[in-house]
Amino acid sequence: MPAPPFSCVVTASQTAAAQEAKKKLLELYPLFLHDKKPTSGDIIVALGGDGFMLRTLKNQRRQKNPIFGLNLGHLGFLMNPWQTDNLVERIQNAVTVSINPLKMTAVDKDNQTVTTHAYNEVTLFRQTNQSSHLHVHTNDEVQLQDLKGDGIIIATPAGSPAYNYSARGPILPIESKLLALTPVNAFHPRGWRGAVLHHYAQITISVLNSGHRPVIAIADTLEVPDVTSVHVEEDPSSAMNILFEPHHDIRSRLIKQQFQE
Repeated sequence: MPAPPFSCVVTASQTAAAQEAKKKLLELYPLFLHDKKPTSGDIIVALGGDGFMLRTLKNQRRQKNPIFGLNLGHLGFLMNPWQTDNLVERIQNAVTVSINPLKMTAVDKDNQTVTTHAYNEVTLFRQTNQSSHLHVHTNDEVQLQDLKGDGIIIATPAGSPAYNYSARGPILPIESKLLALTPVNAFHPRGWRGAVLHHYAQITISVLNSGHRPVIAIADTLEVPDVTSVHVEEDPSSAMNILFEPHHDIRSRLIKQQFQE
């Protein structure tokens, strides 16, 4: 069998199913797959669920290797179906979707700053039984003096059908250049259901009475407890390419999600 015109690095989550799948693919495609450190020309084949895909995106954002995911998790919204057949052809025929992450800068109660990226969403959520009280700015303009509830979500189009949608936020087309700002169980202002913002929006959220009402900030899989303020903006310089099979393209699946009962 001749070597394919490109090479792929296979990486897997720590679950038994993903590790077994990695071993199987390396045996089936020895000229095509390896598990060494990726070079700039490699495609990443990621085996796991959506959480593992999000971690892989963050780990690879400087090298910008495109990622073809195979679902060994649960929902697998950012992944392709798991199967071993015709892997070379599947990757060759894949369509590319570029995803811009959010850049989160969070300041905690000790005045320590944490900066990280989120390809799905940034969430602020109450840490105790006390509701969160949040002061919301967009583009240096006060939008909400005191949002009372469980928290708030800032979601990218890729993340909009996940936690954001469960909180009754909108599903955004993947190339819409929009962000969803969605409250979590807000009881004041009671009528506020969220907002859709342009992708260049600068969002700053201050935690009111943070000592008595502590809040945790979550950027995809990274948690920052006891935050006092969080600034969120899109970071197009860290855009990543995800590869999808044409019949499993995230664009069409986002549309279908809006019509599911």
